[in-house]
Amino acid sequence: MQITSQWLDGLCFVASTEAGHSVVMEGSAAEGAARRGPTPMEMLLLGMAGCASADVVLIAQKQRQHITGCRAEISAKRADEAPRVFTEIHIRFTVSGRNLKEAAIAKAVQLSAEKYCSASIMLGKTAAISHSPAQSAAHSSPVARAGAPARPLSRAHSQAAAAISTSVSARKGAATGAKRAGRKTASSTKAVMTRCFSMPARPVAALAAALARRFCQSAVRARRRRPGPRPARLRQSPARAGR
Repeated sequence: MQITSQWLDGLCFVASTEAGHSVVMEGSAAEGAARRGPTPMEMLLLGMAGCASADVVLIAQKQRQHITGCRAEISAKRADEAPRVFTEIHIRFTVSGRNLKEAAIAKAVQLSAEKYCSASIMLGKTAAISHSPAQSAAHSSPVARAGAPARPLSRAHSQAAAAISTSVSARKGAATGAKRAGRKTASSTKAVMTRCFSMPARPVAALAAALARRFCQSAVRARRRRPGPRPARLRQSPARAGR
């Protein structure tokens, strides 16, 4: 691992890594001017937060915890006299996800602090490092509540809905008209059956007689309308045709 620091002006430096990533650091800015980057001591805390968070996420994922967020907050105190090393460092984790187990998250934080986080263990040589109990925030998906008022449709959606409603109404009207026409042109037998079945008090014998009578009348009408066979013409002999 190799780091390069290049002085710009005042107490401002640009540090670069072997991979080409750069960060601006500034110890103290001129009076009335804003700092252009974190101080080198703040960079130590930034590295510690990133290192510890990476360990917590990795360990929790190995424990099959579905993590959607991890936040680390660090507060620190420094000595009053030089060298002004860190004397107290406190880390507070907030982990969010679905169906998280508090015991698993707490175990991940403990393993990171005691075994895996190099930055925490290194800074712990001079400072007392403490951790707040890891808080797990349940992830809530945007699901509409039962009984909640429906959201009004936009103008474009309203026009489309109105067009669909109009076409459905037109189809319903056409279907209703067809049904009415079908009722008018229904056969008399069907009409008799409908009237008979709508009167449950009528005896079954009367119903059967009415249906038979109607069927016979319909058969007679159909037979009268059907043209009968034409009589065959007799061929005349040539002699008789010449007369």
